[in-house]
Amino acid sequence: MRDWTVEPEECVHDFRWFQILRKQVRSPDGTDGIFTFFAHPGSVFVVPVTAEGKFVLIRSFRFTTDSWTWEVPAGSMHDRVGMSPELVAKEELAEEAGMVAERLDLVAELHLGNGYSRHRAQFFVAHNATQIGPSSPDALERIERSQEFSIGELGHLIESGELSDGDSLLAIFLSYQRHTLTATGN
Repeated sequence: MRDWTVEPEECVHDFRWFQILRKQVRSPDGTDGIFTFFAHPGSVFVVPVTAEGKFVLIRSFRFTTDSWTWEVPAGSMHDRVGMSPELVAKEELAEEAGMVAERLDLVAELHLGNGYSRHRAQFFVAHNATQIGPSSPDALERIERSQEFSIGELGHLIESGELSDGDSLLAIFLSYQRHTLTATGN
């Protein structure tokens, strides 16, 4: 960082899924500051799209918000050392939605919450996703079911507040754009 003085990071706390880090800095004008932020090992989000063009979401309970929400299958890279994000996305698709895809495309790599975290996420669209069995979530996950939705139905879920996960909304937007371009040959 040009003209900034940055001290080495200090780990404040190390959790299973992320760390809390602190970094002391001095700006070019001499102002001292401390940045405290989350360091996340990265995650994947995968949007299943059926051969009929329907989007598949899972109904998941989130303890952090104490609510049920519709969202896309997703997972952390924290316990998948050496695995590619594409392989993790395939695992999450099977684990959380009970599906496989004919083809998986990376649609974006983005930083999530870059004002308070170091979290890089990869977003995939799963083309021609088909059901192969029930979901098999991790012990601490609660997934009620998966369901297919048209793009219009997704709009209603957003308006009603039933689809309120920002990461899932971003994943759907990016995947809809890619799926539409792929379907039209662009």
